[in-house]
Amino acid sequence: MKEKEQKKDLYIPLPVPEEKEFVSGIGNREIRYIGFCIFFDLVFCISLHIFSQSLMIDFIVFIIFLFAGFIFFIKRDAFNDNGLDKIRVYFAFQKAQKKYAYEYHNEIKCIEHRNEDE
Repeated sequence: MKEKEQKKDLYIPLPVPEEKEFVSGIGNREIRYIGFCIFFDLVFCISLHIFSQSLMIDFIVFIIFLFAGFIFFIKRDAFNDNGLDKIRVYFAFQKAQKKYAYEYHNEIKCIEHRNEDE
């Protein structure tokens, strides 16, 4: 009976990763995404090199896309989401019903009050 009477606080862990991470924000899924990003980046830069014939432009484009992939796919916030997850949530709730605060104003009474003042 004493155990039932005792009130226990609810323990809610906050930033707990969903899966095992090698480094903070980088787990198996992120490594897979970054691998795909590097692969497509290399394919794009090789095809760009065929048309541009400039190694410097290819290198700059490769570095920009590589950093963009890292920023986009690594989890960086307290909600354990990366850029791709945030876009998925945005499109999932884009058509959700929006709630607006509404205040009723009696326009007829306001017009009558204004006519009385004139």
